[in-house]
Amino acid sequence: MPSKETSKTTTTKVLRSGAVAVKTTGTFSGWIWKRKWLVLGETTLALHKGQPSAQSSARPQKTFQLRDLTTVERTDIKPFCVLLKFTERPGARPKTYLLSFESDQELYKWHDDMYDRSALGGETSAPSGFVHHVHVGFDPMTSGFTGLPDGWEQAVSGPTPRNEKRNSLTWHVYDSTSGLYLSY
Repeated sequence: MPSKETSKTTTTKVLRSGAVAVKTTGTFSGWIWKRKWLVLGETTLALHKGQPSAQSSARPQKTFQLRDLTTVERTDIKPFCVLLKFTERPGARPKTYLLSFESDQELYKWHDDMYDRSALGGETSAPSGFVHHVHVGFDPMTSGFTGLPDGWEQAVSGPTPRNEKRNSLTWHVYDSTSGLYLSY
């Protein structure tokens, strides 16, 4: 039977790891950039004191949940630098970290991988349970809508290009059959 310690331990796939200069922001953070080893997993970002060896299971100094990542942006504080903000609890003040990489290419690889796995870059799902009851079209020959439900007819029966005395409003309509925007 596995020990309690083993059953609580979860191994995550390492997506990216490498050396980085790290600086925290805040009152007591100072001006010092510290060399750390950064490890990106599917759901976490871990800061290690140095490069963990394959034999050791060195615990990271700090582990962040990517779901708590609220900001990932390029900054010019130092060359090849990115700013990260983590909010661990709703309403809590975000913790800010600056990471400086060796090159632009390295910075953007890390940036994209962190962003894509955070709540910021999560995929937007398609609507579920959607039912299409009405299809409305626009007839450019009559400058009128087709397929409108009864209640909508009054809402769009306002000014038209052919009836400019009411108002000089211009209609901008997307014609899905031709893929063009039409102005009337």
